[in-house]
Amino acid sequence: MSSFEELKEVSPKGIVDICKKSGYKFVAFTYNEPTIFFEYMFDVAVLCKAEDIKTVMVSNGQINEEPLLKLIEYMDAFNIDLKSFNPGFYKKICGGEIETTKQTIETIVKHNKHLEVTMLLIKGANDNEEEFENMCKYLSSLGKNIVLHLSRAFPNYKMDFEVTPLKLINRFYDIANKHLKNVYKGNIQ
Repeated sequence: MSSFEELKEVSPKGIVDICKKSGYKFVAFTYNEPTIFFEYMFDVAVLCKAEDIKTVMVSNGQINEEPLLKLIEYMDAFNIDLKSFNPGFYKKICGGEIETTKQTIETIVKHNKHLEVTMLLIKGANDNEEEFENMCKYLSSLGKNIVLHLSRAFPNYKMDFEVTPLKLINRFYDIANKHLKNVYKGNIQ
């Protein structure tokens, strides 16, 4: 039997029923980008809200304002990847627009939702200290309580690069701590 034959479709109500039966108090929309299944995520979030099951969306932030505003009422928390503070990096490496992600972050903050931001730090790609400090100042201007996760990168699939040195993670951690209260290092042992 192939793994595809083992897959089972679960309705939005089925997700809530599983949570209630198992005592789960949270649903996370993540892996892969959850905006690609927006309608399903929205339907699940609406039902979760009615049952006091908390929800979090982990996203690249490349969502238009109209669907975000529709969703934000039903989402309890967000973790948004802010991959760089360089528009060229966003366009070339991510295939997206930094301004869209910034608008998403600003909308989440405006609606007083819990926000965590994650940056995957890649040596030689998005490790410009001045740009990073500007990113931290930007986040701080929105709210000092925004949580920032600095994640160590490991080469995978088509991305061929050096594993992010711990020294670089620690340097960026120190920069971020000058501006934000809640900074964490990730993907380290």
